[in-house]
Amino acid sequence: MSTRFGALGRSAKTARICGAFLAMAWFAVATAPDLHAQRAGTLAPLDPVYEDLSVLDAAGLVPRGLSALRPLSFARVELLVKDARSLYSSRGPARDVSLAALLDRLEGRFGPQSLLRADVFVEVEAGGGESPARATPTIFLGGYQASVNPLWGARGGRAYGDRATVATAARITVPLGGRAAIGLGARWSAGESTGLEPVRMGSEIESFYLRVRLGRVALQAGRDSWWHNTYGGTSLLLSREGPPMNLVRVGSDRPSVVYLLGDVEWAFTAADTGERAHFPNTGLFGFAITSRPHPAIRFGLTLANKQFGEGAPTGSISERIKDLSVVWDLFRRNAVYTFSDKRMGLDALVRFDAGVPVEVAGEIALEDFDHERMNDVLTITSGYRLAIGLPRLGVAGRHGLYIEGERAGALMYRHHTFVDGHSVDGFPLGSSLGPDGRRVVGRYVFRDVARGFRAGVEATWEHRGIDAYDQAPPPDRDISRSEILPRETRLRLMLSVRRQLGSRSGLEFLSGPERVSGFGHISGVNRTNFAALVRVWSIF
Repeated sequence: MSTRFGALGRSAKTARICGAFLAMAWFAVATAPDLHAQRAGTLAPLDPVYEDLSVLDAAGLVPRGLSALRPLSFARVELLVKDARSLYSSRGPARDVSLAALLDRLEGRFGPQSLLRADVFVEVEAGGGESPARATPTIFLGGYQASVNPLWGARGGRAYGDRATVATAARITVPLGGRAAIGLGARWSAGESTGLEPVRMGSEIESFYLRVRLGRVALQAGRDSWWHNTYGGTSLLLSREGPPMNLVRVGSDRPSVVYLLGDVEWAFTAADTGERAHFPNTGLFGFAITSRPHPAIRFGLTLANKQFGEGAPTGSISERIKDLSVVWDLFRRNAVYTFSDKRMGLDALVRFDAGVPVEVAGEIALEDFDHERMNDVLTITSGYRLAIGLPRLGVAGRHGLYIEGERAGALMYRHHTFVDGHSVDGFPLGSSLGPDGRRVVGRYVFRDVARGFRAGVEATWEHRGIDAYDQAPPPDRDISRSEILPRETRLRLMLSVRRQLGSRSGLEFLSGPERVSGFGHISGVNRTNFAALVRVWSIF
């Protein structure tokens, strides 16, 4: 067991930055003009409100659209719920009455009468099974140090033992007037494990921050989660697999209307990857922007760049500034900056009516861009995701069908200098698939919105390799496969159930088996995994 209550302040550099930011934020609160009272805090990755908002979005009740940038704030959700109620009421006899109970529940938490109240979110988890964590070997052209438990993935960077886990967590958001909020969240967990998980168990501060709203912009400093939802609750570059980090963030808290681009939201984040990074306290810098030129269309751009850290390679100020730019990469030739590890992602979502509502989402993530090696860039050092969803099938729109395909190149998420790659503290920052993988996911969902019930079945096929690659010397630097090594194939079937227990409590159940062929990339080694997890939450 280990304790991570000291995670927030373990970097003196981060502490100084956060302290300066907090001082500025307090000055802003004291001097800014009065604004409409709205809670400025953020919502945790596993908060049930994200599922509720996706239901409203699928029903066409979110005219401004859901931002792909996470986490969402209380103020942002309050605006979305207000819009949904207005649009729902305007439909008259044509409205789906089953959505009334959902809107009532959301207004009880995010309505004007609750804006200046503290929000307390409490969780209890218990699970067990036989499901060892899956690590990614480092064997060629760059490292990547991350492991996942596929049966308990995408849970906000939380650790679970592969045999048994019990955990409890609480998150409180306290408003400071109508312009600021303090957030504090902690989790305690204990588990039985044979794999990589025990070092992550114990006590942990999941959030501790001050967030200030100034008009449409919000400033935040402290410790919090950071992920994107390009589609299906995840993304190739910043997913819910990643853990909370010490960070400073400035970004939009509500959309701004820009000519031709429609509703635009953006965020700039600077985070500390912690003392366990290959170069302790490496900085992770991210910029993201989403545009909604039409209610049925959304585009997004994400940049993620690792620099600095104790013992990390140095670079000039001009080189570092150029490296943060996408444009500069289009013109430089065979340039390799050893002081950074960067990635760029593009995503799009389109909705249309084909007799039933249809969603089509696509995403591409590129490693260090080099226009002289486009074949390598588009195959070996990139990742792709394509998803098609039918979110409202049946007379009452209770049924949903989704299919998703994903491919990751062999060098995706790896780096030759920052050998922990696109990971933090052993958790993936991007897709749980990792490098050199293929995945197909099919999902069926049944929703009874009036009763707060959701049930889903998800089938997944994964195929992952660890082949060896060589790179030619400069100036060509072409990458070619030199050896084919054993592959690992996983077949998974997951059942998930969510049930609302009254207006402010709920239950979640996850369970399923997994068949693994070539376990650990060893030919002939096969095994069957199984896990089950129960989670109960209550909101005060």
